Amino acid sequence: MKKILYCISAAAFAALVSCTTDYIAELPEPGTETVPVTINVGLPSTKRIGENASDMLLKNYQVLVFTESGKFEAASLLYTNNTQTTLNLVPGVKHIWAVANIPSVLADPANEAAFLNLKNEQRFTTYEKISMSAYDTPTITTETQINLSLKHIACKVVLDKVTRSFTNEDYGAIPLVIKRVYLSNVAGDTNYACSAAPTVWYNKQGVVDNGLASAHADMLLNDNINYSIAQNASYDVVHTFYAFPNPTTTDTYNTSWSARHTRLVIECDYNGRTCYYPITLPKASGEDLGTLERNKVYHISQLTLKRPGSTSPENPGDEVESKVAVTFKVTVSDWEGDNSYTEIFE
Repeated sequence: MKKILYCISAAAFAALVSCTTDYIAELPEPGTETVPVTINVGLPSTKRIGENASDMLLKNYQVLVFTESGKFEAASLLYTNNTQTTLNLVPGVKHIWAVANIPSVLADPANEAAFLNLKNEQRFTTYEKISMSAYDTPTITTETQINLSLKHIACKVVLDKVTRSFTNEDYGAIPLVIKRVYLSNVAGDTNYACSAAPTVWYNKQGVVDNGLASAHADMLLNDNINYSIAQNASYDVVHTFYAFPNPTTTDTYNTSWSARHTRLVIECDYNGRTCYYPITLPKASGEDLGTLERNKVYHISQLTLKRPGSTSPENPGDEVESKVAVTFKVTVSDWEGDNSYTEIFE
């Protein structure tokens, strides 16, 4: 295919779209028939809960089109001010991708395999710029419109409430202070199809990484809580975190690092000693706990502490008589629709 570089005036370009590089369009061979295909890009529909709706914003998007055999055919600009683009495509089966809230425009890939080898990194994720993608395989015959519904690449973990209800009243009388809440063993990258195994991990084995950019750290950690929680009392502040999908199917507590399940960790001070309540997060379906899926909400409506925590942020342990450190229920649902936050209390 031949390539041609289109140039427009700076004023017209700024009025139309914001793009970080000049746009190079792929054109078919002379004489090849094409048809205009209009692609509408839409956000997941969701019910707003509380005050946090910023994670549903669409900051930018780009559309890429490949043939049935995976050859690159066309790409749009990186748009920031509309949800529709039109591309002239050769009739046939297409693989159409939309990627949204990305750091910069994607250069024309050689083929679909090259596109799927591109890494989407969680360190670029912020509350108002959660990366998303969408995919469809329509058969194009005439001028048509295609609707693509974006899905979040990350999943969302929401903790509503922590209650202290120690089964041993003597342990319950000892001061307990919630210091911080965070995610551990967080996958840090994937591809836009969420089919690539992670190569980057954050807060491995429950040890919080130092030096993370503040915007990124806020997605994984709520620090300096310092809330003293008495026996039979509750801490009612909602905490929300964002993690990339974790496809690891088996868990481990080995001291040497290997891929493992993502956990929600409550770090406390118990009578001057640091202790932890690590909660392994489940996937949406099936018996294997721990696998995190994209575009899901993992909602813990109430977490009840039943005994002093473990000395390890990774392994719950069995330090005291009761081996049940916590009780909790997790509601897992799609990050969209009116039932995203169906509450279940114990």
